[in-house]
Amino acid sequence: MSTLKKKKLRDGDTIDYKAVRQRFQLLNISRLQRLRDALRSRQQPFIDILPLLFHINHPLLPGYISKETPAGVYDFQPTKAIVGSTKKLFKGFEHKRRALLRPYIQSIFVMGSSGTIAYSDKSDFDFWLCYTPDLSETQIAELQQKAEAIEKWAETLGLEVHFFLMDAEKFRSGEKSELSKESSGSAQHNLLLDEFYRTGLHIAGRIPIWWLVPPEHEHDYDNYTQMLLRQRFVKEHDVIDFGGLSRIPAEEFIGAALWQLFKGIDSPYKSVLKILVMEAYANEHPNIDLLSLRYKRAVFENVTSLDDLDPYVMMYEKVAEYLEMEGDRRELARRCFYFKVDLPLTHHRHAKTWRHELLREITQDWGWGEGHVVLLDSRPDRGVAILRKHVLGIKPKQAANT
Repeated sequence: MSTLKKKKLRDGDTIDYKAVRQRFQLLNISRLQRLRDALRSRQQPFIDILPLLFHINHPLLPGYISKETPAGVYDFQPTKAIVGSTKKLFKGFEHKRRALLRPYIQSIFVMGSSGTIAYSDKSDFDFWLCYTPDLSETQIAELQQKAEAIEKWAETLGLEVHFFLMDAEKFRSGEKSELSKESSGSAQHNLLLDEFYRTGLHIAGRIPIWWLVPPEHEHDYDNYTQMLLRQRFVKEHDVIDFGGLSRIPAEEFIGAALWQLFKGIDSPYKSVLKILVMEAYANEHPNIDLLSLRYKRAVFENVTSLDDLDPYVMMYEKVAEYLEMEGDRRELARRCFYFKVDLPLTHHRHAKTWRHELLREITQDWGWGEGHVVLLDSRPDRGVAILRKHVLGIKPKQAANT
């Protein structure tokens, strides 16, 4: 039974928290389905049974360390389909329903390109595994062992998976973690949170209380969340709090840009787009129209189109607005987007997937003719040449000598 209510505001307005939550959850479910559809048939069960792997300790399942490993995902009830998939994969497994005294896993999320137009079979998965703050160092170490064992099982399915163990209270207070170091450098706490809120998918457990804070109240996030809990518009154990995004220190942009230059060695197109987003953010500082807040604003305004709210589409649109008067750089952003999506349209003329259809629609809106697309698709190194010229300032003859 839902614990969300409507809140009376000034001038007779109301916020229907139940409706807002349902919109977020519907978008979440739809993106998860897109992710599942993008996986090979033998990979799909990974997403399906993942919460169960952290919900119980069973010697026949991947990740088993001991019976004492912290387990139990808040508010998770394995369905018959999940149990059936698990039995099919692991012969001899039987699930016995028993009441948990307390769950140690508050939430599971995955962030990044999952379920977006930019997801491909080369994409990896960054999961946030959020545990209760009272775990001992020994328990955390054992949970880490379990996560690493599940990562190794994922490798056998052809998936690159990373679990980042998270104490939401410590994260909210700004304490550094392996997550911040690995995902966006050592100091980009707020920019990491912005990316999480706009790309993160809820897998199981508590939902972010951030979902329920209207965008116009982001500046008063702490007081607003306290009001939600104090007046029982939502129960504390139903939500998880990573903090708000009322301000981002200017120094984060420099660190984030340098980090993306480093990451660009492996993912040049994504890094260029992210650097351009940082530039757009820095240009708007201190009153930044963050992508995460754009996303939340759209949900509060009842926008439900998955294509319009695709995190990578929204990222490009932010950059395109910023570069409206700079045609060459905007064209660079378009090409980086196209190469990042990695669906050569001339090689897939009759493909009917949602990704192909959306990319065709986007390139048509850009005014790209077939000849232009053929040119981009005909040179496997074309994208690298573009980046050398526009980002590094290296001309073709220079590139031959590097």
